[in-house]
Amino acid sequence: MAVRAALPLRGGRSLRPAGESSQPQAYFGYNAASTIRLVKTFSPRHAPDNVPSEIDFGIIDGSYAGMQVQDVRDGSYNSQSIAFATHYGGVTTGIRMLIDKDGSIGIGTASPQYPLSVNGTIQAKEVRVETGWADYVFDRAYRLAPLRDVGDYIDANHHLPDIPSAAEVEEKGVSVGEMQSKLLAKIEELTLHAIAAEAKNRELLERIGRLEAVVVGTRAEVRAGTLK
Repeated sequence: MAVRAALPLRGGRSLRPAGESSQPQAYFGYNAASTIRLVKTFSPRHAPDNVPSEIDFGIIDGSYAGMQVQDVRDGSYNSQSIAFATHYGGVTTGIRMLIDKDGSIGIGTASPQYPLSVNGTIQAKEVRVETGWADYVFDRAYRLAPLRDVGDYIDANHHLPDIPSAAEVEEKGVSVGEMQSKLLAKIEELTLHAIAAEAKNRELLERIGRLEAVVVGTRAEVRAGTLK
């Protein structure tokens, strides 16, 4: 196996075979045409701003397919991010995952806004969300809005109280944990309304039963001629 090597030294200098690039780098290969490039890196003290140091994994044979790890530096030469890119046909097909200087991870995005930002669909067996819950609705001090007030709010705003509108969700997105809690609160409110409606219906049925008994008794008295 033929081996080519160029190893970086302190101060940006490097040892490299004659004719190689001036960039410090190391190659490991089995012939000149098809090289397995394992390492390609700038000296940390002399890396240009926003130009990545790289670790490339792939087989070069006119074109190569593989993975690239980039370490992008900012103007103060501090490590800014670690990016994982893929290649096809000698062209980088894009950054697939990035870890920024704060430790936030972006998948499908190079600008994660949260500890984990995913630009795409997530498939999982289970997602566990730890957040507040909505049992406060069952507190005796909780004010249950009358359905008439809820109807007036919907007529005026075209969405439920305490629930973001479609425009808000489109602009800002929605927190899964927070929305689950809010939706549960609405279910609990509906449950309380249903319980209250059932109690009222039961009371009405009892009153109707008593009135029917009076009517039946009155008819019997009329037939018997004993009505006073």
